[in-house]
Amino acid sequence: MEECDLILLLLKKISGLTIEEIQEAEFQIYKSILFISEEQITQSTWLKSEKLVEDIDPNDIQYIAYSKHFNCKIWSGDKALIIGLAKKKFTKFVTTDELFTIHTSKKIKR
Repeated sequence: MEECDLILLLLKKISGLTIEEIQEAEFQIYKSILFISEEQITQSTWLKSEKLVEDIDPNDIQYIAYSKHFNCKIWSGDKALIIGLAKKKFTKFVTTDELFTIHTSKKIKR
């Protein structure tokens, strides 16, 4: 049995939903998500990103590459990554606390 099948059975047991209901919920979640291929990112962006994180956490290369390619912030709570990259002048991060503050301030303005 594949891992996805095991997770589906676990979700069924925990939620009390049928497999069909779980699959419908999954569809509803995924239908609004735009999935992006790593192949869209240029080789030079990958190399620059690798250089930035090589001494911090090489497993985070893809997050930096996406951020650089799409000129967007990374939502992260990884303090070592944030501090390490800030020392290298990379500051395109937003923390959960910052997102909560933004969300709360928008609710107040309504």
